[in-house]
Amino acid sequence: MSIKIHNFMGRFGWEMQKHFPMLSSTLYLKLQRATREKSQKKYIEYVLKNPNEAPMPLVVNLETINRCNSDCAFCTANKYAEKRPFKRMEDELFYHIIDELADWGFKGHLTLYGNNEPWLDTRIVEFHKYCREKLPNSFIFMSTNGLLLDISFTECKRTWCGTKGNCGDYYPCGILCRLAKRMGSIQYGKGNLAGKRKRSAI
Repeated sequence: MSIKIHNFMGRFGWEMQKHFPMLSSTLYLKLQRATREKSQKKYIEYVLKNPNEAPMPLVVNLETINRCNSDCAFCTANKYAEKRPFKRMEDELFYHIIDELADWGFKGHLTLYGNNEPWLDTRIVEFHKYCREKLPNSFIFMSTNGLLLDISFTECKRTWCGTKGNCGDYYPCGILCRLAKRMGSIQYGKGNLAGKRKRSAI
């Protein structure tokens, strides 16, 4: 099965990470600092000169539940190392934030995850639906470890796939579909999910 590489600097970046992980990581961080330092400095200067006018952010991150179901050793939010008291964002607060972003005319990136596994929040589908309705011009994104992913789970989310009639139009289902395709769990047929499960885990 062919795999589409979606990676910083495309295939070159992928090969660099594969064969020269330390070098590629060092170069990436240096490039990141060089490009972000300038924009961050301008942002800080703007805020200091205009204290009564908040600039619109490019990215808004909302963590609706502060738990993860994975055990990644490098992460302090893994299920064995988590020290934070369990918290779940109140519905009223979430909808209030999205309404304010809509009133502001927000068109940036909206991510409904942070140091957590977003699919542990049983409201995440409805939250995404609401975000898409209120923020039609935003790029809505979610990252998942895929541990909850199986074919029945993906199929049940397919009913609210993207506005253009296919998977991946800013919806978490698109993320799941691409992940499942990479796992070899499902196949695409004329833009829709089809096929059967081939593996049980990542």
